[in-house]
Amino acid sequence: MPPCPALRARFCSVPCVFVAMLIGLLGPRSVRAATPAPGSVRIADRESVQLLDAAGALVGTLKIPTSHAVSDALRVGNVLYVACGPDGVLAFDLADAAGPRLVSRFAAGRNAVRLAVSGSQLLVIVAEYGALTYSLSDPQHPTASAMEALDPLRGQASALPTAQAVPSPAASPASTAVGNDAAPSAAPAAPRPIKAVPEEAARQGTARVTKVATGWVAIASNDPISVGDRFVLRSQRLVRTVDPTTGRSERRPSNEPLGQFAVERIYPPSSENGRALYVASGRLLRGTVTRVGDVAQPTSDPLREPLYVPRLWYGMFRFVGHLRPMFGVSPLAFAMLNDFRFEYYLPVPLKVGVSVAPLGFMTSSPIGVLSEVRGHIGFSSSYFELSLDPGAILNRLGGTAFSFGFSLRLGSLDGLNLIFRSGYRLLSTGSRQPDFGFYNAGGEINIPLAKRFTLHLAGEGASAYFWGTLGLKYWLRGNGGPGTLILDSGVGGAYLDDQCRAIDSSSTTCNNPSVSSSFARAGGPLASLGLDARF
Repeated sequence: MPPCPALRARFCSVPCVFVAMLIGLLGPRSVRAATPAPGSVRIADRESVQLLDAAGALVGTLKIPTSHAVSDALRVGNVLYVACGPDGVLAFDLADAAGPRLVSRFAAGRNAVRLAVSGSQLLVIVAEYGALTYSLSDPQHPTASAMEALDPLRGQASALPTAQAVPSPAASPASTAVGNDAAPSAAPAAPRPIKAVPEEAARQGTARVTKVATGWVAIASNDPISVGDRFVLRSQRLVRTVDPTTGRSERRPSNEPLGQFAVERIYPPSSENGRALYVASGRLLRGTVTRVGDVAQPTSDPLREPLYVPRLWYGMFRFVGHLRPMFGVSPLAFAMLNDFRFEYYLPVPLKVGVSVAPLGFMTSSPIGVLSEVRGHIGFSSSYFELSLDPGAILNRLGGTAFSFGFSLRLGSLDGLNLIFRSGYRLLSTGSRQPDFGFYNAGGEINIPLAKRFTLHLAGEGASAYFWGTLGLKYWLRGNGGPGTLILDSGVGGAYLDDQCRAIDSSSTTCNNPSVSSSFARAGGPLASLGLDARF
């Protein structure tokens, strides 16, 4: 635990064990000053900080420009650092004769909750129980740096005068400001090594996502960006969480890592609010789901593309269609066995859609037509999907009937998966009870082979037809989200059989004099060409 009693009271809750251990590890170097501090600070309320002189008297109140609550404040010389949750850390120059002046902002997008000083570094404790480290070589503009090695046996105090914020007397009457006269109640025990989480790269700030289209992402930053720079994208979707230091329930950005990308293009810088704005773009990896406004953090980690388990994009339309010409061998005929599907993935794990599968015809005499129309509604997540598929069977000679089926997907839509579909027919038989029975079943298997190629096996069978193909999917562009285009091709075989009254015995089509035979059949080799487009 921290050596200072006031700090110990603030970090006593179980969720803050990591933070307490980290500050305890830093020992006197992080909370005591080697030279007298110019004054202390304390948090007045959610949006303001009070400045105190060396004697503890109130000098003034500083309103903090943040959309979130003030979590902590720390004074280092004439610079005041204020942790503002997802807004990051704000730095104020207190030496300006005109009054405190905001000079920089850093660690934006991370949920900064506590501050401490270790040697020449500022430690920013984030709610993910990690620590970001910043060099104070320029106190007004800290820059990200790797954490310095800690030697608990040196006992060396910080050369920087510091003053840690304490709760307002109104909120905690027993609390007092912590100045340079605060002494530990006991010598700290030798700490165990703790692995801190450093800032991903030595860069002052983070970037923001400004555009996402056709598998590319554009970002803007106030720091220079170079081709080859790598970034981690973090979601800024608001979620309800409990602050581990206060116990309050608040809606904050989730900061969930979404994936990585590397900069491939850079553009001439522009100006925004008197500061240079650098813009760059790069291709998104498969399954990287990001939105405008998300944070892009620099990283030195190598790029990793999840080919087998990419995540699903929500809030997009998807069209899938296949043309399958067949050359009948016995009897000689030409046939087509097509399918078309239009789907919408809602912003929540739900999917709705409609499909015509199959849609086939034969040029034999008589002409045969096999088709089934289905609607789709069901649960759809990144790695599992289950939908109910009501519809109708519409065969020219065999007749018509209502149908009802289901579809099941195990695995990622754009990765390794197994898809199974099954259907049943429901036929009215007049005075008798409706006839309910099995009609068809089919599915597909997709196995990613490389970044742009996926092995694709598909097939389906019913009382009126069966077919199967083996082929490849080729990713033309995109990463699975809007703008993605995927081509697939394959070869196989099929057999079609549209018999009179095979489904509905009351069908009158076969009574037509133009129907010279009671069935239309064709079988032979099959080619397949398909398109998967998302928008």
